[in-house]
Amino acid sequence: MHKLLIIFALASSTCVAADADINDACHIKVCSAGDRAITYFKKDDPYYACASKELSEYVNFVIGLVSTSIQFTGQMPAISPKTGEPEYLDGKDGPNKTRMILDLLRKKAGVATLDQAMAQCTKGSPNIRVSVMNNPADSQAIWVIADKSKKSFWMPKSHLTKK
Repeated sequence: MHKLLIIFALASSTCVAADADINDACHIKVCSAGDRAITYFKKDDPYYACASKELSEYVNFVIGLVSTSIQFTGQMPAISPKTGEPEYLDGKDGPNKTRMILDLLRKKAGVATLDQAMAQCTKGSPNIRVSVMNNPADSQAIWVIADKSKKSFWMPKSHLTKK
């Protein structure tokens, strides 16, 4: 069974929740190398920490697509048995753009399935104090190092609050 189904049996949204200070989130406020920050995570608003920017972008993008689908339709989208991603079929007007983005992100991540990507990532945790290592302007991912464990990882900017 795809890991995605298990994750979203409990989760319903990856939007930054109202109790997080959205004005200080690193996707709104610029978090630069050296800045201190703290991670944000709730059961219904998960993120994954990954070893590479490409893995983080892919895994967290898929989680966002599924969450959005659940939020707007109240249902889990159809999942591809081949990739473990939501299915986006080509239409009469040509290739589906969302599917093309997923294909590109999966290729950049160097994996064939979502399960392969998620096996290389860990479920995020709340309230981890980190220092920003790199914040690429062209990415939704940010590279941080945990103050306590000294482990570095890539995560979504929307789940990091500048402190």
